Amino acid sequence: MEEGAPIQEHINDFNKLDQSLKDIGITLTDMLRMTILLASLPPTYENIVTAIESYIEANTDPSNPTHGPDFNYVTRQLLNEERRRKLNSLENDMALIARSFKGRHADPTNITCYGCGQKGHYRNKCPNLASGGESPSKANVAYEKETDYAF
Repeated sequence: MEEGAPIQEHINDFNKLDQSLKDIGITLTDMLRMTILLASLPPTYENIVTAIESYIEANTDPSNPTHGPDFNYVTRQLLNEERRRKLNSLENDMALIARSFKGRHADPTNITCYGCGQKGHYRNKCPNLASGGESPSKANVAYEKETDYAF
């Protein structure tokens, strides 16, 4: 399978090859089909392949290998992984778009300075305050008073 190719397409191609083998009298076991399919995936699928192989190993009865995960389980997991990757890619794309809009400022003609009251600039860029003009100072102060009670 080529990197970036759809998993469903790869599974369809694999099933066609499997059917061709059946047509000439060669039938592969489910375990062999799973092994071949997982081995044919590109390196970017290494983590999911390892997880699926571990699950198969843990849930397959050695005395009866037909009981446990089957080929359909593997294909479902691979399709779910592809869907998850597409969603993550979409989320990353949306984050990049949102990030490109971050930092754009409002139209300066609509901004009112809280220092001098004029439009067109922020207080920290106020030319009136920078030239010695001052805005009224305000501060919040907290007082603490102790009271002694005699009983």
